[in-house]
Amino acid sequence: MTAPASVRYLSGFTGSNGWLLIGGGLNLLLTDARYRQQAAVEAPGYRVVVASGSLVGALEQELAPEVGRIGFDPGSVSYAVWQQLTQAPSVEWVAAGDVVTAIRSAKDSVEITAIRSALILAESVLVDVVNEIREGMTELQIAARLDYECRTRGASAMAFDTIVAAGANGALPHARPGDSQVRAGDLLVVDFGCVVDGYCSDITRAVVVGSDVDDEWLEIHAAVDEARAAAIASISPGLAATDVDRVARECLTERGLGEYFSHSLGHGVGIEVHESPRLSATSKDVLAAGMVVTVEPGVYLTGRGGLRLEDMVLVTERGGERLNGLETAILTSGGAA
Repeated sequence: MTAPASVRYLSGFTGSNGWLLIGGGLNLLLTDARYRQQAAVEAPGYRVVVASGSLVGALEQELAPEVGRIGFDPGSVSYAVWQQLTQAPSVEWVAAGDVVTAIRSAKDSVEITAIRSALILAESVLVDVVNEIREGMTELQIAARLDYECRTRGASAMAFDTIVAAGANGALPHARPGDSQVRAGDLLVVDFGCVVDGYCSDITRAVVVGSDVDDEWLEIHAAVDEARAAAIASISPGLAATDVDRVARECLTERGLGEYFSHSLGHGVGIEVHESPRLSATSKDVLAAGMVVTVEPGVYLTGRGGLRLEDMVLVTERGGERLNGLETAILTSGGAA
């Protein structure tokens, strides 16, 4: 196992260079000298092998003199890593599929508690920072405030690069904050999340800068919010992920906005902010109890702006449980400069 998120999930090891070898009487964590002490502390259930050279060389040494047949996840092995692995002539590599990622998709109570904590922290930060926004601040300044407050209040990291997109920039679903100054009346797309106890949160809200929102965006907000609520209401174990995406898409299409919803509806969240399952029109995933997913419909009007609302939802035996405490109404900033 080479994918850092899956290595962490199975062993607890958080270093950037670690491979796991499990089975056949072996329970190994291979890493380098930088992580000797860290690996021993974080992965007490594994025998830590510190490589003096490449991890491939250490692997061969551990397996010698017997020929090893090892399964691997082809989705997490880059071509460069594959070249290293095939340098070990004593090993037969067998593609075993993405077994660990599938296991990771259903969360236990400890994982769900961590996700809830990360979301509570992010929501409290969002409310406070929105109150600080003034005309003339830049997207970057607002994003920096969100990041700073998350870190100082207990987050170990941000879950992904924070998105703050003002005005016309909001038409870019994954806009990068820049030096554009926000103006009174601007509608902002604010999308961010943080990491608490190793698990991520992810939330998006619409924010207006110190002024009322025009009627067109209010209508769009109502349509997006309806699509969000309908999708959440449809969630249940055993349901195909494509069906949840379809529910939201049909809601927006009925309002004449379907063509402006340009991305999939959502994704799983856990150790990584984007993981299985995928809520999209082409997904092959099926929902199961314990999964935590985002539901994030949006409308994007080129040259004019965008609006996205994103909640996190726990799939339970009874249906979808919305984890957010913060409502989806448009948030109003503190006011003009």
